[in-house]
Amino acid sequence: MKQFLVLALFAGLTTLALVGCKHGDPRPGPQPCPQPYPQPQPYPYPPGPQTGPPPGGLPKGAQWLPDQPPPAPVPSKSNSFDPYAAQKDLEWKPGDSPSVRLYPPEVVDDTDPVNKFQPQDGTGKPPPPKVDENVKPMAPASTALPVGIPKFVLVRDHLANGLRPSLDDGLDWLQGQGYATVLCLQSPGASANADRKQVEKRGMKFVILEVSPVTLSQTHIDEFNRLVGDSAVLPLFVYDNDGSLTGSMWYLHFRTAQLATDEAARKQARPLGLREDGQGADQQMWLASQKLLQAAIR
Repeated sequence: MKQFLVLALFAGLTTLALVGCKHGDPRPGPQPCPQPYPQPQPYPYPPGPQTGPPPGGLPKGAQWLPDQPPPAPVPSKSNSFDPYAAQKDLEWKPGDSPSVRLYPPEVVDDTDPVNKFQPQDGTGKPPPPKVDENVKPMAPASTALPVGIPKFVLVRDHLANGLRPSLDDGLDWLQGQGYATVLCLQSPGASANADRKQVEKRGMKFVILEVSPVTLSQTHIDEFNRLVGDSAVLPLFVYDNDGSLTGSMWYLHFRTAQLATDEAARKQARPLGLREDGQGADQQMWLASQKLLQAAIR
């Protein structure tokens, strides 16, 4: 019995080796038999666009994701368009609106000693300007109004006008601001010895110009113009007792020295004491100045 079983087993193995596996390689010899491919499972969603979960529901733990709409078609670009074709018929024309003009660049002169300056000390800063010890430095223009000088007006830098300053507050303020000269306009024969004494006591120079409607002449105008334009006497303060003399003299200065028009000269001289429609000394001085100008024109 055992021999029969051994023979049967040997015969079976021999047959299998000769025939081969029906699913495997037809080559001779024993070949491994692969397993059959699994059949695809049916899709749980019905065909077509999905607007909701399938009728049977989702498996446990699954999440419903609605279908996304298809992307919008991208327009195709045409290669037949010539971008330079639209510019062939263009022609420049000036516009109606204001235009901007570019001027040629300015050429810097290399011979200018300022541009060619090279600091020698290595600090990169230019040396301080030289100061002439013989020239007295002028005080900076002050915008503060003094207490002791009525109708104080700053005509320009280092040149001011007003009425007679008080001996204490007014003159002390002028001294503190660095004024060098005080010009007093007064009628001929009037005395200003007290003012001179107090001004010179404070180290300032005192100058008198005697003028009146009767004595007004071109000589007075020239002297006034020389004093207010002389840098050697600046800073300078001009005053009189009531403004009748200073207003007209400043008006004549603007007309003759600065060549201002009549309207411009009046406008500048009014804060300095000029009153064209005034009475008494104001009217007399104004008429005298007009008469002098008419005679100069002729």
